[in-house]
Amino acid sequence: MTLHQIAQEWLAAQKMRQEARELSNESLAKKFECSRNAIARIANCMPCRVPEEDRIVIRKCIAERDRLKSVASKSTIIGLCQRHNIGRERFIGALIEMGEWEDAA
Repeated sequence: MTLHQIAQEWLAAQKMRQEARELSNESLAKKFECSRNAIARIANCMPCRVPEEDRIVIRKCIAERDRLKSVASKSTIIGLCQRHNIGRERFIGALIEMGEWEDAA
């Protein structure tokens, strides 16, 4: 696997992390016009006053969020560098060359 492909894997994981954030309890509460507490109750299959159809969709969203987080967790910078035996600096350098890394220096 080339350094570019490894960087693409990390970028895909970043996109998954963003998608997971869009499915946070707070975001779901706003979308379904209920409280974060109600979302947590739905996630734990506890009773609440949210309509059953919405609860089904919310549980699917939570399952997707958890799946995205799980998949993305396998593609951290540290994990990718260790798995492919490359240095962090070299990896970040590749991201900078691709225009995908903001150097805070």
